[in-house]
Amino acid sequence: MIKLRPHHILCARFYKSVGYSKEFVSDMDKVVAELKNNPNQFVILVLSEDDICRSCPNNVNGCITAEKVNKYDSRITKKLGIEIKKAKWEDLHKAACKIKKIKELSAICGDCEWFYICKKELE
Repeated sequence: MIKLRPHHILCARFYKSVGYSKEFVSDMDKVVAELKNNPNQFVILVLSEDDICRSCPNNVNGCITAEKVNKYDSRITKKLGIEIKKAKWEDLHKAACKIKKIKELSAICGDCEWFYICKKELE
């Protein structure tokens, strides 16, 4: 079962095979492909390092950007009304698709270095 931070629901939705390193992109490609190929699978939402964090360069004995990503997690759970528990990927993705305006996305994670990629999808 895949473990995801809540804000990674959005990352998976807008993902374009771009990332911090080749290793990170390879791992992220695998996670996103598994989610897309198995929409009925259950995902465990967590408020700590998840399967996407595995090869992130910010994951050094824990997340060195924890304060920022914790805010993203809090904002997305409030915006979508999702709980930290096990849920079907299809349901999480549908919830994420309710965010249709750049302003809404920006309010969640506008200061993310990858925001420009996600923003393009909503333009």
